[in-house]
Amino acid sequence: MVITLAQAPELAPISFDEETEFLSQLMTTRYVALCGLVIVLYDWIITLEEEVNGIWPAKWSATKAIFLLNRYITLASQLAMIVHFTGLSPAHSHITCAFYIVGYGVVVFFMLASVHVLVLLRAWAIWNRQPWITISLTAAYIIYAIICIALIVYSTATAADSFILNIHGTCISFTALSELDHYSDTGRQDLMENLSSLVLEYVSFGFTLASISRSYTGVAPGFRALQPLARRLYLSALVYISFSTVCHIFNMVMWGLFWKLPYNMLAVTYAHVFFESFARLLWLKGASIPASPAAS
Repeated sequence: MVITLAQAPELAPISFDEETEFLSQLMTTRYVALCGLVIVLYDWIITLEEEVNGIWPAKWSATKAIFLLNRYITLASQLAMIVHFTGLSPAHSHITCAFYIVGYGVVVFFMLASVHVLVLLRAWAIWNRQPWITISLTAAYIIYAIICIALIVYSTATAADSFILNIHGTCISFTALSELDHYSDTGRQDLMENLSSLVLEYVSFGFTLASISRSYTGVAPGFRALQPLARRLYLSALVYISFSTVCHIFNMVMWGLFWKLPYNMLAVTYAHVFFESFARLLWLKGASIPASPAAS
C-alpha cells in the first residue's frame, strides 16, 4: 500500500500542490547531496598531491590531526548522507531519526569546529602564543561549543517526532505550508549554530587584524609596510572570512526561507561542502607558513 502525504497520520490537511512540492524538493535535495559528494571527491583528488607533500611529512600535531580528521570525516559523512537520502538505508523508526539528528548535529559541529580550531590556532600563533590570547580564544571557543551542544540536545528532544517515515524513509521533517504559527526546532538549531559559528569567525578575524601592529615595519605607511609573511596571513584571513560569511549567510537564508521543506538541507549538502573544501585549500596553501610572523 502506497501512503501519500495527504494520508499520513497526525498531519494537518495538505493540498496536492503542497504534496507535489515537498516530494519534488526532496528529489532535488537528493540530487544536490550527490553533487556535494562529487565536489568532495574532486577536492580530494586535486589536492591529494599537496596533502602528501605538505601535510603527511609534517610531525604529528594537533593541527595535522584536526586537518586530516576534517578532510576525511567530511567525505565519509557526505557519503553516509547520500546513502540515507537516496533511500538505500531508510529509517524505520523515530528513534533512528533521533540518532540521525544527533549524528547530523555532531558531524556538522565537528566540521565547523575543526575549521574554527585551525583558524584560532593561526590567530594564536600570530600573537606568539601569549597567555591572554590563549585564554580569550579558548573562552570564545568553549562558549561556541556549549551553544552548539545545547542546540543539538534540544533539537533531538523536540524534532524527532515530525518525520514521515512511512512515505520516504528519510529523516526530513514536513509541516503543512498552511501552518505558520510556529517555527521548526531544527530550523532554530541550524540558525543559531550558524550565527554562533559566524560570531566565532569574526572573533578570530578581529584578533588577527589586531595583531597588525606587531608586524609593522615602519618603512612605509599602510599595507606595504607589513612583513611579507604578515601580508600573506592577512590576505588569507580576509579571503577566508569573506567566503565564510557568504556560506554562513546562505545557510541562514536557506533555513529562514525553507525551514518546512527539504530545501533547508541544501545548507548541509552543498554550502558546508564548499566551505569545508575552501577552508582546507587555504590551509594546504599555507602549510609551509612558520608558527609566528617573527620567524620571517
